[in-house]
Amino acid sequence: MVVVTTGFGVVWPSTTLAANGNFILSPGKVEVTVAPGQVVTKQLSIVNNLGRDSTFVFSTEDFKGNDNASEGLVELLGDADGQNSLKHYISFKTDSINIPSGGEYVMDVKITIPSNTPAGALYGAVMVSAESDTTEANIQVNSRLAALFFVKVEGEVIEQGQLVNFQADKKLYTNSPIQLDFDYSNTGDVYLNPYGLVTVSNVFNHTVTQAEVAPYFVLPNTIRNSGVKLTGENMFGPYRVTMQLNRGYDNIIDEKGIWIWVLPWQGVVVAVLVLGALIYLIIIMFRRRPRPHKIFKTKPKK
Repeated sequence: MVVVTTGFGVVWPSTTLAANGNFILSPGKVEVTVAPGQVVTKQLSIVNNLGRDSTFVFSTEDFKGNDNASEGLVELLGDADGQNSLKHYISFKTDSINIPSGGEYVMDVKITIPSNTPAGALYGAVMVSAESDTTEANIQVNSRLAALFFVKVEGEVIEQGQLVNFQADKKLYTNSPIQLDFDYSNTGDVYLNPYGLVTVSNVFNHTVTQAEVAPYFVLPNTIRNSGVKLTGENMFGPYRVTMQLNRGYDNIIDEKGIWIWVLPWQGVVVAVLVLGALIYLIIIMFRRRPRPHKIFKTKPKK
């Protein structure tokens, strides 16, 4: 029997999960809106799929937006305090706990916001680390995950951002997928959650396919790049691709559009063969058409 342990010390059976050498921390993102002086408790779930009993250690760090998207969406700051530090306002009932193989621990995360905290947003992460394990090659393996906390403190804040770029990775596609990239710039002082819809239309303005852009976070004073992939199945010719992105506040929608061509090589081959056949038929018909007879006038005899 697999057991689940909560921050309240209650134990109950849970669904058995197969060991895969990892552990699960969920949710990975927590959003909270609080008033100055308010205390809020949220819960995180840790599921031990390491295949062994393990001790898990809890800590906090601040984070900020990462200017280098290839290195991740956020940068954890370790022992340093962030400009909008939250880590000192987060507390747990315990800093570590042993979770049996296949077990789950539901931990309480308490957020205490001082009464003199100004309006704005605070950012911090709850870090969960599994104890080191030594492999057959005597290499120690450390497992570490983070749950990001976004806390909005009520009051006057500046929400400001916009879609600044929308483009395809190329103008001509011969096969799927169609990769679309866009940038959102947050110039306000709190994080935003933009979301939207991408629509592909043909030359007759008929919608061919659509793709939703799920809400995602963009930290203040950062430009976050995101992407959407579309399948180009059964598409042939020019298409207009339109991005409608809700800024994440006041229901303001930015719209940008581009044109792309989708010419699958199979379709191109068929089109060339059909065109060649038509040209051949025209030539044959032209050659077989009877030519007009010449009319010769005879001179009268003298």
